[in-house]
Parts: sequence; C-alpha cells; structure tokens
Amino acid sequence: MTLGRFIVKNVLRNKRRTGLTVLSIGFSLFLLIVLWTVLNNLLHPPENDTSVRRLAVRRSTSLVEQMPVAYGERLQRVPHVAMVMPFQWFGGYYREEKNMVATLAGDPIMFFDMFPELRVTPEVKKAYQEDRRAAVVGRLLMKHFDWKAGDTITIKGNLFPVDLELHIVGDYTNPDQENGIYIRWDYLNQLLGDTGKIGSFWILADSKENVPGIIEAVDSMFRNSAAET
Repeated sequence: MTLGRFIVKNVLRNKRRTGLTVLSIGFSLFLLIVLWTVLNNLLHPPENDTSVRRLAVRRSTSLVEQMPVAYGERLQRVPHVAMVMPFQWFGGYYREEKNMVATLAGDPIMFFDMFPELRVTPEVKKAYQEDRRAAVVGRLLMKHFDWKAGDTITIKGNLFPVDLELHIVGDYTNPDQENGIYIRWDYLNQLLGDTGKIGSFWILADSKENVPGIIEAVDSMFRNSAAET
C-alpha cells in the first residue's frame, strides 16, 4: 500500500471525525482573520491628529489572553497619557454561526473621542451613552441584515458564555470598515460577572512626540509581572 492510499483510507475511515476536524480548523481560521482585520483597521486608520497619538495595550503573549482591569488606573498615571479606555473583543454571531460579526466593547463616554474616524450623529452618540445595551452598527452591516435604528437584536457568544441583547441606536460610517458592532464595556462586563479581566486598553497620548516614551514606560511598568504588555 502506498503512503497516499494509506492516508486517504484513514481519512475516510471516520467521515464524521474528518468533517468535524475540517470544520473546526476552518472556523478557527475564519475567526482569526475577522479579528485580525478589525484590529488592523483600528491600528492603522488613515493618519489624523488622533490616530498618530493612539496606542493599543495588550498582553505580550497573545491577542486573546486577558489582563487585569486594574491596569487601567496605573496606565492613567503614566506621564503624557491623556485618556485610557478599556476595550474588549466579543466576536459572536447573529442567529447562525455562519453569520459571524465583529462585536467590540468600549467606554460609552470616551469611545468616539478615541476613534473619531467612526463618524456618528450627535443623536446616536447621546443614545449610546444613555442606554447600557446600546449598539452602534456599521452602515454596511445594517444593510446586510436589514437592521434599522430601534431594532433589538441578539448576538450569541462563541468566545464568551453569554449572549448580548442589544438595542440598535444608530449606525456609523467609516471609509475603511463599516461591518462592526460597537457596544458598551460596562454591559458586557456585567454579563460576564465582573471578572476583573480585560482584553486590551487604548491609550491616547497628549502629543505624538510623547508616544515612544509612553510605550517604554508602559512596558517597563508591567515587565516581569504575571501579565506583561
């Protein structure tokens, strides 16, 4: 028996196992690509006064490993840091697992100051700040699912063991991506049971000249800790 026939025979011996293996690998790759695409769009937006002063802080070991929420208070004390915002990838899907959506949670007061390239009306911004279950959805995603402001939708968790009951308060526009859902970190944190953990923080420096110094100060602060950045 040749090596090729041996491999084919073993692959087809248990078709269910083979199918599940292929599906699990495909799902993992899809999730990784979606996560990387969204983060890449946030990390590399068109340059403007805010984007050149913005930094993402995450675990040095992996994008998906979390760090203590308490890091936020320490980050705020770093010289030349103007703003610190918690930020959590949720992911999830709508109705069926094939309908994966990029759902991300941030602070309702700071979010659109941290990401001004995500353009919303004053009414949408106000509604996002007033409703704990508010969701601001990219215009393309709204069209894809035929959603509208005022709809209530459920985003089912896949990485986290909770589902989100969201009120769509409006949409956002952005030249680079309009396929995300932005929700409130306080709502997600409440659902998760206030674990004291967070996926990342976003920092806004007071000037682009101070960015290198902030990077060094932050990484030095948490070097040799249980959650290096």
